[in-house]
Amino acid sequence: MVAEPLPVVPEWAEVCDTVIVHAEARGYDEAVEAVLGAGRTAAVAVSPDTPLATLANLPQAVGVLVMSVEPGQAGSSFRPETFERLEALRGRELLGVDGSVTQARAATCVAHGASWIVSGTDLCGSDDPADWIRRDEETPGRG
Repeated sequence: MVAEPLPVVPEWAEVCDTVIVHAEARGYDEAVEAVLGAGRTAAVAVSPDTPLATLANLPQAVGVLVMSVEPGQAGSSFRPETFERLEALRGRELLGVDGSVTQARAATCVAHGASWIVSGTDLCGSDDPADWIRRDEETPGRG
């Protein structure tokens, strides 16, 4: 997590279509505005222990990435309350989940409103990552 994202937004906006900043970072709202001002899609990652009320004034056009583990804790256990958090944010065009997302869990996240997932360990450790993605895309409600 970048503690102060605003100074680095221009660099990321040059090479990324979507730039995600953490709700816990200093000045995250100004960083979101800078991303939008650069003509890119903005999203806000929210850690498991951060109240969703933090996002109350977030414009609908800004995506949300629900963290199901603490940032930087790869390999941690998926927090089951993530499903409730996804439900609470259901309806956002860009609603993602990141952290300990297995293929089976990805389908459940989609059922709870996620429109995109981030998977590292399970996807990259798969015998056939292309098949992992293909099967995820075949999940009802996906691509």
